[in-house]
Amino acid sequence: MAAGDGFDRLMAELLLDESTMSIIRTVPSHTQGDELRAEETERLQAIQASWTDADKEALRVQNEKLTAWQQTPDTAEQLATLPVLSLSEISADPLLIPAAEAQCGAAKVITHDLPMNGVTIMHWYISLTDFTLDELKRLSILPELLGKLPTKRHDSLSLFQAIKRDIGKLTFQLRVMSRCAEMATPVLDVSCSVLDANVDKAAALVREILTETCFDDKARVQTLILQLSEMAKQKVISDGHRMAMYAASATMSAASAAREALNGLSACMVQKALAENFDAQYADFLALCERFSKDSAVQSRVTFSLSTNKALDPAAILSAYPVGTPIPDAAPYVSDLPAKCAYRIPSQISFASLGYDYRRAGKVYSGIARVMSNILSLSYLWNEVRVQGGAYGAGLNTSETGRMVTYSYRDPSPARTLDIDRSLSKGLRDFVAGDERIDKYIISTIGESEPPLGSENQILVSDENLLCGITPEDLCRERAEMLSTTKDALLTWCGVLDQMAKDGGVCVVGHDGAIAACEKEDLTVL
Repeated sequence: MAAGDGFDRLMAELLLDESTMSIIRTVPSHTQGDELRAEETERLQAIQASWTDADKEALRVQNEKLTAWQQTPDTAEQLATLPVLSLSEISADPLLIPAAEAQCGAAKVITHDLPMNGVTIMHWYISLTDFTLDELKRLSILPELLGKLPTKRHDSLSLFQAIKRDIGKLTFQLRVMSRCAEMATPVLDVSCSVLDANVDKAAALVREILTETCFDDKARVQTLILQLSEMAKQKVISDGHRMAMYAASATMSAASAAREALNGLSACMVQKALAENFDAQYADFLALCERFSKDSAVQSRVTFSLSTNKALDPAAILSAYPVGTPIPDAAPYVSDLPAKCAYRIPSQISFASLGYDYRRAGKVYSGIARVMSNILSLSYLWNEVRVQGGAYGAGLNTSETGRMVTYSYRDPSPARTLDIDRSLSKGLRDFVAGDERIDKYIISTIGESEPPLGSENQILVSDENLLCGITPEDLCRERAEMLSTTKDALLTWCGVLDQMAKDGGVCVVGHDGAIAACEKEDLTVL
């Protein structure tokens, strides 16, 4: 086949002969859900009607036996057969990823001493602190354009081929770094993983994409934005708990405001508006992208992370970029979202979140907070929201940067969930008053904070710690605080949970009925 025209004939038969092809169109239905529920009800009624008295009695007995088995506690002997770790088996030392910081010209450089096995990983963290919050919302589109639009040297197809040939893995992601509540540093993280032999080609290609992308290819830009807008609609439905968490926390700190603008509902709404009004908004969007290309990819705004076992001077890569004009290390972002908001989605399930910044209550981060969040997630919220409330998932996240936020996933009753979220202090007090041991929660918290990581994720964690001002001493102190957590220490966070219940931000992502049921929350529908 390879010697003759076999492949040509095969491709013609499979792809060019339209006589064997069909066109399938999917059309949305506004009644399909009701029809399925009606069919299910009718089927259930038919099954019930077919039961004899003997059938009903057999089912009753079977359910009684099942209920009795479920409610019968395991004996001490049965529980003793389960393998359990003890606190004494947990290392007092956290995983510390070796890293060094230096200055290279106008740029900052981070290097890691890790076994890389012939692969070089590079990150360009490009600061965006000179962009306003509204501009950040529009820049949320940028990662979907870079590497897909033509450049001054490549059309879209040849650029795609060059990326696959010379780099392999190239990503563009928006992140937010923060060291205090009032200021934040949004960055574009450009990351590539490349064979040592291709480092020079990869670095040149990244520079070309950052500084020479042709954002004036209007037709191609419009196509990509239409695709992005459609993906954003699906993302809000599939990832609604994360969207709700961003929005509920947005008014609490500068970092939360920037994070929501770049990755949350605000970004999705801006993408939708640009897709629907492309001709009217394209000129302003083009100017914003060209400003990034001209002003942002410069040494003075880049922190360059390099992980390699190859003898490589970062200056050889960074010297290809102009020095540029320095900008502030951080900016005071303030969200324009309502503190309590809702977003409608065409779905039968919903998502709810209550967000806060514990620094507003005068609290300083401690490893105890991580243990507390784990206990409430795996006990109180699990039982109240997931088991009794019927949600697919629920939890409380507390981070070093001040954010404390609850979430529910695929939740049939978000109004009830928000009431549960506001009773977390009671849940914590009940746990402390009970006889359940705390050890297993400490162990699972440490396991969750230190999952197995490959080199790529180790580097990212190390970089984020450095950029957020988290030192090895901070990590060691956090581990010690986790290991020494007591029930009495947990109670010191009850006041913060009470304050969150009173002053926390709220977001519900769901259908009209779920939002209407949250009437007492006085939500603003976005």
